[in-house]
Amino acid sequence: MATTPLARKDLAVLTRKTGTTWHVFTCNMTDAAQKKVTVTLGQDAPRNGTVEVLFENRTLQLKDGAFTDTWAPYARHVYRIRKPLKVLMIGNSFSQSVLTKLPALAARAGEPLEIANLMIGGCVLSRHASNVVAFATDPEFKPYGFPRAFDGRRQGQTKTNIPQALSGEKWDVVTIQQGSSQSYVANSYHPWGDELVKTIRKYQPQAKIMVQQTWTYNEYDRTIHDPYTGGPGWFKIDRDTMYRNLTSNYFAFAKGYGFE
Repeated sequence: MATTPLARKDLAVLTRKTGTTWHVFTCNMTDAAQKKVTVTLGQDAPRNGTVEVLFENRTLQLKDGAFTDTWAPYARHVYRIRKPLKVLMIGNSFSQSVLTKLPALAARAGEPLEIANLMIGGCVLSRHASNVVAFATDPEFKPYGFPRAFDGRRQGQTKTNIPQALSGEKWDVVTIQQGSSQSYVANSYHPWGDELVKTIRKYQPQAKIMVQQTWTYNEYDRTIHDPYTGGPGWFKIDRDTMYRNLTSNYFAFAKGYGFE
């Protein structure tokens, strides 16, 4: 449901919700212009974001569940507000790459997206799990950068921890990943990944958990190739072997839980 100030009878407002999309139909019932009238959506509607004005090639800003527009005499406007998909990534610099590129791609495709990244560079599953344990004894323990993007635009960055980020707001999707330095090691996923899944389910039982696969390093990286000897790098494996191993490990972990 949507309302206008003082239940105005000169401006008719009708709202319809389908799935995660709200349509607001309005009509100025008089021969006088209605200027800068604020329309407030119901509590279940999105609170902030973009309002599409259909058939008019323009948009408005939704703030705190309301938007403002002007109507010419007997004018009609139809609005569409779509709830953004809210995604929380628990990761490292690889998930930061997603935060850098995905918001703009989603915006160009017209798909509302709010995405945030719990990020420590190079962070592996065992460290994520130990950070959850550390928070239990020190609520001020906030080792994670927490950058986010909404409606195609980067927002500010704060510091937080996993339980606070999970309990602070509702997420549709939560992704997890292994750090690249251990992604190719089969026994590095358990039991730490299991503890992380348990924590997510505790705070966000409705969220869809997905596994975000990282990738291998290029053939000139010192982890793969030693430029002085021409032999293997620090990981003691070649690029193709690293890719095959990490892919197998990610798929095995995801399959064990029925994740995507």
